[in-house]
Amino acid sequence: MSLTHRINRFDKVYQKTLTIDQMINYNLHLGNKYSFSNPKMDEYITGISFLGNTLFNLNKTLVLIKRALIFLKNIDLKNKKILFVGTAPNLQYLIKELGTTTKHPYVNKRWIHGLFTNWENISSLIKMYFLFFTKLKGNKRKETRLNENLEGLILLKKLPSVVVIMDLEKDFGVMLEAKRLKIPVVALIDNNNYINEIDYPIPLNKTSFLSILFIINLIISKLKKY
Repeated sequence: MSLTHRINRFDKVYQKTLTIDQMINYNLHLGNKYSFSNPKMDEYITGISFLGNTLFNLNKTLVLIKRALIFLKNIDLKNKKILFVGTAPNLQYLIKELGTTTKHPYVNKRWIHGLFTNWENISSLIKMYFLFFTKLKGNKRKETRLNENLEGLILLKKLPSVVVIMDLEKDFGVMLEAKRLKIPVVALIDNNNYINEIDYPIPLNKTSFLSILFIINLIISKLKKY
């Protein structure tokens, strides 16, 4: 089943309600081994499985999911930009689908160091890309390289109003840049993750494809342009 079909099916089933049972069905409750847990995550943990994995308190996760979705929807309604980031190989297709479906910019291949903190120069590079892209059609290597780095940024005319990070470990540098410029951060966090600087944390099992798909479906359902 394609992601589009999954999303359409998800819309029909979950658009009006969001329950703990749904979250369990999508494996949101099961975290990493407690021995690797960040002590500051204890308030989001309700127990430990017989295999030693943490069990998230999904009542708290549910509240934080709704809080994050309301924030993202408000940003969207104001026609401000949300930047979705997920450069891990298992996230790349999902992030592209998320960005293109909601009409928001995304980074799914490689984070350009300084995209936020050196915005003036990087934005000039992005403008050059779109200005001269047609002239690079014959140069497949340059075309591919520019596509991988910049194609998701076509809608980013200025610094985003919020950045959504799907894998905090892989894209930790994005969070550091965002916080330096006081850009709010929404991030999925597992029990072993850093949480202090996350404005809208969503504690859950982020190693499961189903869990990630669940959150992406929720965001798309909230922001999708019909």
